Amino acid sequence: MDLQLIIKAFVWLFCGAISLFFAMRINLRPMSLPQWMILIYAVLILIQSPTSPAGSYSIMASLVFCIFVLTSIVVFRLFDYQQATNAFLWASLGICILSLIFYVAIPSIALQEYWNDMGYIEGVRFKGIGSNANAIGQVSALSLFLLLVVKGPGQPGRIKYVLFAAILAVLLLSQSRTSLFAFILATSYYFLHRRYASIVYLLFVGLTLATTIWATEIYLKILPSLTRSGGLEELFTFTGRTMIWEVVTELIAEKPWLGYGYAASKQLLPLHFETSWGWTTVNSHQFILQLLLSSGVIGSLPVFIILAIQVYFLVTFKSKLSSSLFIFVLITGALESGAIGPIPNYLTLLWLVTISTLFIEYEREKNSTEHDARCSHTTILQGN
Repeated sequence: MDLQLIIKAFVWLFCGAISLFFAMRINLRPMSLPQWMILIYAVLILIQSPTSPAGSYSIMASLVFCIFVLTSIVVFRLFDYQQATNAFLWASLGICILSLIFYVAIPSIALQEYWNDMGYIEGVRFKGIGSNANAIGQVSALSLFLLLVVKGPGQPGRIKYVLFAAILAVLLLSQSRTSLFAFILATSYYFLHRRYASIVYLLFVGLTLATTIWATEIYLKILPSLTRSGGLEELFTFTGRTMIWEVVTELIAEKPWLGYGYAASKQLLPLHFETSWGWTTVNSHQFILQLLLSSGVIGSLPVFIILAIQVYFLVTFKSKLSSSLFIFVLITGALESGAIGPIPNYLTLLWLVTISTLFIEYEREKNSTEHDARCSHTTILQGN
């Protein structure tokens, strides 16, 4: 066990102890089915972790996941929904601002090199204080979204515009196309919430445009501009992710029911996957594949139940903010291990926020609708 892991263990055990103290003091219980399911999943991966090929790393990672879950439940029980959401916004903004400061002060720390298919350095991307460029891209995209939709004190107009411009610069410098797409989709969903006609219209326009581009082969000129290398193969292989998915699928087939244990990919993938120039990875770069590799079909059932509930709320336009934030989890999860990666991360915290706020926000929306209906009925009676 290295020093870095020991330091992280100390920090998270301290946070876990505080959360446990408050949970016991207020006799905390999960408030909804999704919260029960994520708590069950956390306990399952902790029990399974000693059998993981990643050993002590898996034990510590699963323990941190448990602490994340417990802390998210405690926070949304002790604090007001708006306060907790604002705290998440300011924490995200802080990460982005610090990243820009590091970019100006120590550029070498804030930049990340990336390679082409031949193993040569292709260019650099901005990663700030994040672990990689995609990570800071996710944080900046979410910060932009929350800056647009969260209402709270302490955000004068001019300051908000400056913050928006600065965070947008972070997102563009990170070159995280997935995060940019997630931001556009989540923002559109939020502002078009329950406007079925508008959403159907946009889908129709988008499908028509895509069909036209494909039929006229304009994409042969357009798509290369969306890549970093200029080659179409980068897009169709999702920057080489399909090669990783093939290996992960084979590993899942060997242990389909219970998987290898949480964070097992940190040990497994470097042993089974390597590019021609010697590069490897420690995660599946896909949410569901990472989940099945870690927990198998049986161990993943609680998560599948949570996802089914969240998708239902999403497509039926319930819990506007929670469902919009869930879009970030879905989009990033398509091409990254995201919230279920080999170590709990920012997206894990975001996913837990959406789980905790799902039914809280739904109850608020329902009460608001009932109140509006009563007011309308009273107005009609007074008019008569």
